[in-house]
Amino acid sequence: MKRFIAALVISAYPMIASGQTPVDRSILALPPDTVVARVDGDEITLGEIDEFSRVRDPKKVFQLNQQLFELRERALNMMLGERLLAREAADAGITVDELVARLRVDPIDEREVDVMVEDARRRGAPIGSEQLRPMIRDYLRDQKRGAARERRIRQLKEEHAQAGKPIVSHLQPPRVKVPVSAGDPTTGNGPVEILQFSDFECPFCQRAQPAIREVLARYEGQIKMVWKDFPLPIHVHAVAAAAAARCAHEQGKFWQYHDVLFANQQALSAAELRRHAATVGVDLPQFEACVATGKHQEAIRAELEVDDYPIEVTPTLLINGRMVTGAVGVEQLAAIVEQELGR
Repeated sequence: MKRFIAALVISAYPMIASGQTPVDRSILALPPDTVVARVDGDEITLGEIDEFSRVRDPKKVFQLNQQLFELRERALNMMLGERLLAREAADAGITVDELVARLRVDPIDEREVDVMVEDARRRGAPIGSEQLRPMIRDYLRDQKRGAARERRIRQLKEEHAQAGKPIVSHLQPPRVKVPVSAGDPTTGNGPVEILQFSDFECPFCQRAQPAIREVLARYEGQIKMVWKDFPLPIHVHAVAAAAAARCAHEQGKFWQYHDVLFANQQALSAAELRRHAATVGVDLPQFEACVATGKHQEAIRAELEVDDYPIEVTPTLLINGRMVTGAVGVEQLAAIVEQELGR
């Protein structure tokens, strides 16, 4: 919805579409031994530059490699989808457009149109409701057609898997190794290790929890989940909440306390942290003594000062070293877990 409204507002203003220079794509195809500079007959290759960068700024290099992987992965998924549809269309003796036109498309809900019209007007859309409604219907129709197309592609992939011909990607993601300490809260055990960098005051971290819980339940006995505190400086209660959770962890109650904190994200004052501790059944005098020392706050802040890890946002998951950022859905997480189990 927001993308539609933003496009709508932008479309009301003149845009310059000429004078654009095509992007030079050749750098991605250069081999490492390409000579890029000479100094008094001494040559410097592209591979040497990359190695120098990896040593000087490994965090930035990892982030760039991650962006390149995500770009390639999106392109690969699109290409696979196109080829699956093309094969099905060829088998049926029709075009891909004809095949897509036959797919079941969810009907447009006029209540959704009403909400989008009101939202567009509130955001300053430069045209009236009567002009907006047909534009929004067209937008929703395109969205639903795209969703139907994606559903069919998923079905075709499932049919391939059921027929013993699963589609396997050999595109390898970058991986980062982060050590797990004996004090890190963990749950479960298995060949897939997920490090969760999170913040109890972060709304996106809260939003990610249902998907994480479902994946842990779906792959019980196959996943080891490790909690890593990453309280953001913009959240005033985040460090204190993380430290309190570590005090609960000393009594074997971290994950119970973790659930209560996320369920009460707007109630993280010192008194409320104590009340939540009582809720999960910790020994309160011991809990309060632990909090009073400030030891966990100091340890958390010290760990945040270590700049070796390419973590910048919460939530960030490292799934066997593969980085996944944001509150992603169950199926996206499950797909990565499946890939890791198949390695």
